[in-house]
Amino acid sequence: MLISKNPELRAVIISFLIFAIFGSLGVLPFLFQDKIDLFDEGFGLSCLAFFASMTGFISLAFYIMRFLSFEKVFSDKDILARWSYGKEEWDKYTEEEFKEEKAEKYGLFYLVAAISIVVGIGTFFWYGKNGGWVGLAVIVGLIPLIGFIAWLVPHLNYWRNKSHIGEVIIAKRGAYINRIFHDWNAIGSTFDGVSLREWKKGQMILEAGYSMPTRTGMQQEIVRLPVPKGKEAEAKRVLAKLREAQK
Repeated sequence: MLISKNPELRAVIISFLIFAIFGSLGVLPFLFQDKIDLFDEGFGLSCLAFFASMTGFISLAFYIMRFLSFEKVFSDKDILARWSYGKEEWDKYTEEEFKEEKAEKYGLFYLVAAISIVVGIGTFFWYGKNGGWVGLAVIVGLIPLIGFIAWLVPHLNYWRNKSHIGEVIIAKRGAYINRIFHDWNAIGSTFDGVSLREWKKGQMILEAGYSMPTRTGMQQEIVRLPVPKGKEAEAKRVLAKLREAQK
């Protein structure tokens, strides 16, 4: 393993703590029935605690799978390239990636907002006074929340990239870029393709796309891996190996 610490370990630990702590809180009313009324506040406390505990358990199972997948994807024999960057080179990538991701997320937000408004108005006219206002308010009320998420995600990635000079590791079945693990061979995921192209300010990038299942359907992810100066020939070899591995 070329990476000293699996980036999914932190999520595994946090999920386990949520599962264990809230699971323990859930049984407290049963252990102290003489002090906590099970038919009053005790029942509500147990329900909330067990719900939070189950959420932690589901998250724990998910991140354990991610942890094991990371170990498998980045075994030494499957590594295609490992790249590091100078501060100036990484800062240039960080700024351009931030602009690109903002444009993508904001464009998606505007599309979803427009659809939400149309659906909300349609709901209002369809149901009229019988709940039409409620449907319109709920649907339109989601727009600020979606907008906040569209703003937050690019900024979180930007702050992370600014805090740590990047590291990229590319394997046949996934990529690791600055503490983020992209697994395009996970269950239900499909690899959409990879290309090597000149990006902005003369910087080359290896761009990989994959789709993964979510609660609302398949979600497409685009991973832009900056090619360090002097590594262009190696990037071409990596491109060929990735395409061959996905046949």
